[in-house]
Amino acid sequence: MNVENGFREYINFLRENFVNLVEYRELTGTSEQKLIQAREDLFNDDPFVVFGASLIATMAFADKNLYH
Repeated sequence: MNVENGFREYINFLRENFVNLVEYRELTGTSEQKLIQAREDLFNDDPFVVFGASLIATMAFADKNLYH
């Protein structure tokens, strides 16, 4: 597997699963505007916007307070 395909697969993973994280954060009252914007930006046509959103999404999934 080359790096480009791996990144594409990771972006697809984020597109499919980050929506659930944002919904969870909205239901628990811990949502942030940057998460909502990142959810939208993951589907943007500009690869630089998608890359930035992927960083925010990755940091949100890495938040240790999320997993209790």
